Amino acid sequence: MAKRRLQRTPNGLVVGVAWFDREQWLQLCEVAADRSKLDDTFEEWEANARRALANLKSLGVNAEPFEVRVAELLR
Repeated sequence: MAKRRLQRTPNGLVVGVAWFDREQWLQLCEVAADRSKLDDTFEEWEANARRALANLKSLGVNAEPFEVRVAELLR
């Protein structure tokens, strides 16, 4: 997924949905204080994230995935 900045649209704000590739998700699991609250596998997380994104869009929310880099979060 290409890194991009979310921008305001004529219809309102864009809601960014945190999005991780497999490597970033595994890094997140290594540093998360609440690891037990995360999905057990990347595949579970990805399926749930796709459902959440589709649900937001079905509600008319202008939602887009936003690539998260764990190292940047830690800084």
